[in-house]
Amino acid sequence: MEWSKIDIEFLDINRSFTDELEAYPSGLDGNAETSHKEFIANTETFSELRREHLEFLNSNLNDTEDQKERLRNVHSISSLVDIFGGKWNPSEISLPIETMNPENIILERRISENTEYIRLIIPEKFGGVVNTFELPNGTNISSVKWERGTLKLAIKD
Repeated sequence: MEWSKIDIEFLDINRSFTDELEAYPSGLDGNAETSHKEFIANTETFSELRREHLEFLNSNLNDTEDQKERLRNVHSISSLVDIFGGKWNPSEISLPIETMNPENIILERRISENTEYIRLIIPEKFGGVVNTFELPNGTNISSVKWERGTLKLAIKD
């Protein structure tokens, strides 16, 4: 399964930011594989080849993504909270984040084998921060709010 964006509600600036990156329709997950799929999908003369090709890619995609996820540096909730100096209880994760542009924060989710992975991207000058963390089995993020310099992730079982 691919990463999907989680909407963030901005309480102290009265707006929700759900804009996509126009220059990169695949977002930060854009790569050769995605571009190749888009090319094949837009080529009308290859309809039969396209169908067979997509079947092949889809049959192997989930296994490949699961293997890549296991190899990446995935943090636990407690280590993520330690990194940001936040707080965590069974219903909420609070992360104080120093950023001049909170509306540029990107939060994405991916579910693999009953585990939800969360990717937090904080773009800033000189690269920014990307962190991936794993929620305990059976839990997921129900809503996300930004308020007064803190990102609050509501957790549900």
